[in-house]
Parts: sequence; C-alpha cells; structure tokens
Amino acid sequence: MTGVALAISRSSFSLLVYGFGYLTMEQNYECAWGNSPLQTCTATEVCRYKSDSDFYYREDPNDPYNIQNWQQEMDLMCRSRTTINTINTVFFLMCGLFGLLFAKMPDRFGCQRTTVYLGTVSLIAVLVCIFCTNYWVRLVCFAVLGITQTKNGVAYAWISGINLERDKSLLIGILNAWDQSQVILIMFYYNYVSRNWFPLYLGMAILAAIAHLVMIFLSHESP
Repeated sequence: MTGVALAISRSSFSLLVYGFGYLTMEQNYECAWGNSPLQTCTATEVCRYKSDSDFYYREDPNDPYNIQNWQQEMDLMCRSRTTINTINTVFFLMCGLFGLLFAKMPDRFGCQRTTVYLGTVSLIAVLVCIFCTNYWVRLVCFAVLGITQTKNGVAYAWISGINLERDKSLLIGILNAWDQSQVILIMFYYNYVSRNWFPLYLGMAILAAIAHLVMIFLSHESP
C-alpha cells in the first residue's frame, strides 16, 4: 500500500515538471487585417501587429495541436521563451541546491516523516500552482517543488526498508515505471480525453492528497 501511495503522490508534481512543455506550448492563430480573409499566423506575428486597430486574431480552432494551457491563462503569448522556461529552470536549480542540504533529513527524522513533511509542502505548492495564474507565484511554486525533491529519493530507501528483500527490486522498478509513464499519460490525455490541462492536473492532485493521507495514517516507518 505504501508503494502505491508513494507512486501516486509523486504524480502531481511529475505532471507539472514533465508536462511543462505542453503547459506552455505556443498556440497557432488565425489573423486578418480589416476585411481580408483569415490566414494562419504565428504568435510572433500576432504580437507584432496586435496593437493595430484593424488587426484581428484568434486561436486557430482547426489546429490539432492547440490546447488550453498556460499560454492563455498567464498571457504568455508575447513573452520570450527564456522568461517562460525560467519557471522550469528554477525547479532544477533548487533540486541541486537543496538536495545536499536535506540529505541528512532521513537520518534525523526517519524516511516516513521526511517524506510526509516534504510531501506536505510539495502538495501545497502543487495546489497553489494549479489555481493561481500569476507568473511569479508559479515560479515560486516550482522552486518549492525543487526544494522538496529530496522526498523522491527518500521514497526508495523507505520502500527498501519496509519490504522483503525479494520484493525490493520489483517495487522500485514499478515506482520508476509509474514515474516515467507520466509523459505517456499526458500525451494520451490531450489526444483522447480533453484539450484542457486543468481537469488532469486537478484530478492527479486530489489523488495525491488521498495518497498522502495513506502515508500519514496507514504506513509505518522503516526499521
């Protein structure tokens, strides 16, 4: 049960990191000047001309790659890719900086409490990131996710400590497979379920919250 809870609890943050490219993917547009017919336009072209009074644009409703993502919510269309990608970059920077700082945390508090403490902070950051559309808030949330990343490494030690020797390799393999399958889940969701990012991320956050409660009340510390 603990292994399943750990796998699910990791998904809410994994979707944000692995799916960042989809969340911030540029959309394709249709545009026109005055009474001229609509034509395909890029985001760069729209940003260049959208201040013109006779310029009209909209997202291309027939483009198979257009999805409802952070481009619309955060008005990212005219921001540079460097500015946008800084959100994800901060996550990896924090992973490196705080991974060493929290390395001794399991020795002091144990694997269960370390995972629960950092997981609680991580889950709060995920929920804030889902509901708040401000650029700086989401950047801070990604930083917090990076800071609490140590919990994912501790998960392997925890599983190893509470399971029989013959089961360890299988359980760790399942945990890795589930973690990497998030990319497939994202692709399947956008292609066959919905073009809106929000239901997927909210649903996984709710499942992660339930899994987190399982780790708190129904799991035990490794010996």
